[in-house]
Amino acid sequence: MLISIIIPSRDEKRKENLNQLLDDISKQKLGFPIEVLPICQVSPSGKARNIGVEKSKGDILVFIDDDIHLADEQVISNLVKPLLENASIAVTFSSLLIPIDSSKFQRRYARDIPRCEIPVVDKLTPAGAMSTHCCAMRKDLFMKIGKFNEQLKRGEDPEFSYRLKAKGLNIALVPRAISYHPVPKNIKEVIKLHFRNGRASAFADRYYPQLNIDVNPQGIIYPAKIQSKLYRLKRFVIVLAKAILGFKFLLIISKLSYILGYFRCRLVK
Repeated sequence: MLISIIIPSRDEKRKENLNQLLDDISKQKLGFPIEVLPICQVSPSGKARNIGVEKSKGDILVFIDDDIHLADEQVISNLVKPLLENASIAVTFSSLLIPIDSSKFQRRYARDIPRCEIPVVDKLTPAGAMSTHCCAMRKDLFMKIGKFNEQLKRGEDPEFSYRLKAKGLNIALVPRAISYHPVPKNIKEVIKLHFRNGRASAFADRYYPQLNIDVNPQGIIYPAKIQSKLYRLKRFVIVLAKAILGFKFLLIISKLSYILGYFRCRLVK
């Protein structure tokens, strides 16, 4: 059995991140051969992953974002194991935490921003949607479900998950599989990230509204659904109001940046 590890890496600025991840992968303790396929300078990520699949020769696909750091030498092995033991599981993914050496600002960000982290679990846990930050699936099932949607600039994970769940297939968060992902280091990065997210969401609403799957605010272990724009607007207002009342400064900044990005895309043709 061959494992194909596919790593989207959209530009040269991320080369240091990619090299760190390749080093992590080289230290993994695996009982099977692997091939590593960095897909560089391709956007969006969904398209890069699809290209990686086309080039792959493996029976199992592992997708890892280029800025992920694997917590230990067993992460990939722990991701793959449930796929081999339980045919009802289609996709596995790891928990996600901010790096141990994160700054005080970054730790505040992780506390304030919902879904910034994916909790560590002590048993295989059913999930409503997958996260492609660090996940694994069988290649034959990937081909059955179909490729990641290459039109979406953001949200290809829940859209793929929605198709997968519609066929009665299961997604699982794996115990003893932890990856680290950095969060914005300062206010400028917070604004840039959430402005971009808002713009990408508006793009989906504008051109592919049927594909804009809404992830549960409590996290991806809860069901992802198609929600109306009115429902999402009401929830946005409630979350923003609670952030203001709770003096969650970074959450306020993120929400305002998101809505500016959203309306920038909606208003500019």
